[in-house]
Amino acid sequence: MHRQFLIALSLLFCFSCVSAIVCWECEFTDSQAENPQIECLGKGKLTECAESQEACGIILRHGGWGDQPVVRKTCISLKACGANHVQDSRPAWVYVPDPDRQCTMEPPSSVCRCCCTSNGCNTERLYCRPPEGETELIGGLPCNKITRPRNGMMKCEGGFDAPSECTFSCRKGFKLVGSAVSKCDLFSVRDFEPPTCEPILCESLADPENGSVVCSRGNRIKSRCRFSCNPGYRLSGDSLLECFMKNEASDTGLWSRVIPICE
Repeated sequence: MHRQFLIALSLLFCFSCVSAIVCWECEFTDSQAENPQIECLGKGKLTECAESQEACGIILRHGGWGDQPVVRKTCISLKACGANHVQDSRPAWVYVPDPDRQCTMEPPSSVCRCCCTSNGCNTERLYCRPPEGETELIGGLPCNKITRPRNGMMKCEGGFDAPSECTFSCRKGFKLVGSAVSKCDLFSVRDFEPPTCEPILCESLADPENGSVVCSRGNRIKSRCRFSCNPGYRLSGDSLLECFMKNEASDTGLWSRVIPICE
């Protein structure tokens, strides 16, 4: 009763004074203890996690260290939670009907790791088992928010939550530079940052020898360039050129005519 009161008091105090997630931390390795969970609670404490550590973790090892499991509770990053899950995607809790799980609690040894994402969620749990009716928590925080690229469009399925997927496209006259898809995975890790939409360009034009050229939009799509010659010279070719897209799928532009010269 005294232990539970201290835990409740600590939780109340920590939750009221910090905005970062708070987790129980202990490094209990005395495998001969009668109850490793009680020892962990007695020797551990609630700790405000660093900004990069968005989850609470439990690491439970059994076999080779005596009769009782070795317990470690700590703050952990969701990226590390995801890496653990990729390494071993089997259920991390102990007492499940399916024998294919991380922690068998049988010789020779087993290790299981789990994460949860609410304040103090790893305090009372020894085994990595979620509350009744819930699934094991391995992620859940939103990915970093992204914005529509300038001169482009963005469509997101699932918003910015984990998991979600955003696709990008550009306005006519612009090309996509970067990945057209940005995914936020189950562990709140984004694979690609948003692309940019860069203008599609024709070959750069320079003043012809003994003449000049004036363009409405430089060498961008739909730019119109007019050529003229100095006194005593005549223009050989068309005086007006326009930059246009080769086709809808092209990321380069073409001038409508051959570049003229002054003779």
